[in-house]
Amino acid sequence: MAAAGFDSATPFRILTVCTMNICRSPALEVTLQDAAANCPGLIPGAVVVSSAGTHATPGAPSCDIAQAHVGRSSRDQTALQLTGEMLAAADLVITAERKHADAVASISTEFGRRCFPARVAARLATWVVDSGSLEIAVRKTSGEVIEADFAHPETLTDPLPSDPVARLRWLVAQMDGGRGLAPSPPTGNLPYGVEDIPDPHVLGFNLHDQGRRITVGETGVLSSISLLAVSGDATGTLTPGRMRAKRVASHIAATLSPFIPGGIARYDEDWNPRAFGDNVTAWGTPVVLIESGGFPKGGGFVELTRLNFVALIKVLEGLAKNDLEDVSPDRYDGLLRNKSEAFADVAVVGASILEPRSGKWFRADVAFDAL
Repeated sequence: MAAAGFDSATPFRILTVCTMNICRSPALEVTLQDAAANCPGLIPGAVVVSSAGTHATPGAPSCDIAQAHVGRSSRDQTALQLTGEMLAAADLVITAERKHADAVASISTEFGRRCFPARVAARLATWVVDSGSLEIAVRKTSGEVIEADFAHPETLTDPLPSDPVARLRWLVAQMDGGRGLAPSPPTGNLPYGVEDIPDPHVLGFNLHDQGRRITVGETGVLSSISLLAVSGDATGTLTPGRMRAKRVASHIAATLSPFIPGGIARYDEDWNPRAFGDNVTAWGTPVVLIESGGFPKGGGFVELTRLNFVALIKVLEGLAKNDLEDVSPDRYDGLLRNKSEAFADVAVVGASILEPRSGKWFRADVAFDAL
């Protein structure tokens, strides 16, 4: 059976889409460009990759955080707003999140048939192979007659074209046909339970209370605020996102130091695969942990709340100004670690205590809290 119905005209156009077209879609663009350039059988120029954003600011430069993930420090092209003309020209649209795919489909359902979130596209392309669809397509191309059986959807696949570009269009059609057939991964294995690529510009804050008697290293000064630029793995890999979290923590330390001199420490950095912040960071969202502990001199819970408020406001101001690019992580890295030994505010050693029922005295150590 001869393969038919799949155009071999070049180029095969791929469009990648995210929100602002400064981070994820440029990174996807570079990744797919490199993959096409290294794909055997594809001549130069056979595949053209471009990108756009659903809410882009035209002319905005690409973000170095995402580009660093794919080994590029910068990109010449600036942000472009997604248009219907771009979608009409694309053979395949790859989005960062499902919401971007929904935005594409809202323009035209026809565009939606060749549009996939990146992780969904990877799953469906794998399914084309694992389900046997590719094998049957090859057998049909060789002339074998395979009876269609709706109980076995792989038998419905079209013969595999011989032309490499036509094969790409064949693959897109098979991926579209596989929606609802390819098994979805367990939600527990997915960041946030969905097949999305998190935005590296998102920054998470995890606010907790720690023990009020924790001190800043061996100084004896109570740790009113402890900070942590959370790691996403056991080795403490310094990703661009975690470096950003370190700059944020440094900025917080500089902002709060005048209010609590010597009262800022670094939280325990041991990675925990069951910890919330550690997993969120591993999924792609940098997290800064702020632990509130010892009361500032002459203060209490209200003052700790005010310190958190001031820290967040100053961080947001710095991020809006220049993403805190002028802030060094050194201040954070130089913070002393938390130390926790005391278990009470006051300890009376060798106290004499009267047991009222027996009327007998006994000696014991007594510990109690001031509150």
